[in-house]
Amino acid sequence: FHIHFPFLVTVFAASIDRQLSLTNLRYTFTFVKNIWKPKINRRIPFQSMSSITTSETPQESSVLDNTSKPTNNIATRKDGAYLVACHEDKYSELLNDKVANLKSLLNLNKDDEDVITDVYESPRKNFRMRANFNIWHDHPNRRFPSGAFYVMYDEAEKKVPCEIKVFPRGSLLLNQLMTSLWPLFETYPVLFNSLFEARFVTTLSQQAVITLCYKKPLSSDWQAAAELAATELNAKIVGRSRKLKLVAGGSETVLETLTVRDKQFKYLQMEGAFSQPNAIVCQKMIEWALDRTDDELSKNSDLLELYCGGGTFTAALAQNFRTVLATEISKASVALAQANFKENDIKNVKVVRLSSEEFTDAYVNKRPFKRLQEADVKLEDFDIRTVLVDPPRSGLDDATCELLSRFERIVYISCCPETLARDVAKLQATHTVQRAAAFDQFPYTHHLESGVYLVRNATAALSMPLDAVLSHRKDNSIVEDTEMIGIEDVLDDDEEDDEEEDGDENVSKKAKLH
Repeated sequence: FHIHFPFLVTVFAASIDRQLSLTNLRYTFTFVKNIWKPKINRRIPFQSMSSITTSETPQESSVLDNTSKPTNNIATRKDGAYLVACHEDKYSELLNDKVANLKSLLNLNKDDEDVITDVYESPRKNFRMRANFNIWHDHPNRRFPSGAFYVMYDEAEKKVPCEIKVFPRGSLLLNQLMTSLWPLFETYPVLFNSLFEARFVTTLSQQAVITLCYKKPLSSDWQAAAELAATELNAKIVGRSRKLKLVAGGSETVLETLTVRDKQFKYLQMEGAFSQPNAIVCQKMIEWALDRTDDELSKNSDLLELYCGGGTFTAALAQNFRTVLATEISKASVALAQANFKENDIKNVKVVRLSSEEFTDAYVNKRPFKRLQEADVKLEDFDIRTVLVDPPRSGLDDATCELLSRFERIVYISCCPETLARDVAKLQATHTVQRAAAFDQFPYTHHLESGVYLVRNATAALSMPLDAVLSHRKDNSIVEDTEMIGIEDVLDDDEEDDEEEDGDENVSKKAKLH
């Protein structure tokens, strides 16, 4: 068949176009023959798969016993334990280095010795509530659970998959689910077919959601198997493929309970939405912001919060203020925030879906926004004295910094000390840093969550009219960073549902979550 079929195709081509030259006929025959040529050298006997050996060092390659030469198709398992290890004996040293770097960036080492820098440590292990893992296979043509494993990647060797057998930085529940999920792939093969990523989200209240990402569309068989697996794991399971999402085990949300000043706050966390990875440190972050704003000025005025997300800070800080006006660009996060306020019986918060740039435009009456009207928000009704911002890694744009300079107090939470220092340097034209904080959200890494509390100088003058800043602002939106790797965007609804509104420009359609 593989010999005669190309010849027949060539003859058929010649019968259609009699002008074909002998050379063209030869090229046609060669082309068709190469397409149908059996790739025997790629075929591996099924029984040989049992002889695959694995190695935990990059120098040792996995090989087949019945081949004399190693094949490039066999994956090399590199032990990734060093990527997720908890170096508890070096914890204090690593954290001190990060705090020293923060002080240096903020120029707090010499000139501002009176500025208190609060340092909040993390548990030494089992501190991370969520994690993402790629799924790697020993052999690309023979994919089954016993020949696959969880992987992460080293920044120094981004193309080398590192096997993760245990995750000591992850919560105990997360580790339990990692181990318990794998045998279910053998029991329900449909859950494993075309799987390329697994994401775990756990909570202090011992609830969990597992997201499984696939290269091929999901079927009704997947739904039935996932329901059974969700029951066995006592967790929610979400399946994602391109343009399709299925949920097993009920809704895709889990309930987290954070304790701040001996008071419990309940937060719904949705699959795909941002949540603080270190819940213990998150409680300390909220308490620090609460302490900074617990005074008479707050009780008799209003709070503006930009980048409110799902309302993590908002829900707790609402008790300090008369009213809170919170803004967030993601539709899903706005809905989640509203649900969280209802869950905690908070009634003095209004949430509007606006970016920081859009709020600045609205605040100076540059243009009207239908979304403000729909939320029944009139900016002139608010007496804003305090602003809380928790921007993405890229920090604040110039217009937002100029807007913040007009308010008496600023609480700035940041996941990037470098952009925090850049923005604080701008704000120091009108404000003074009175307190700083380091929150070790990410132990054993160079990443550091930080906070700065600024108070406006009594004699400060505005650097330039806000209208002038807006007119010169470049028309490029801030794109938030993401820890999520795999499918295009975790919040597909924001892309599909965003519509141009009367008086509005297009909302940034890819407000990715950091």
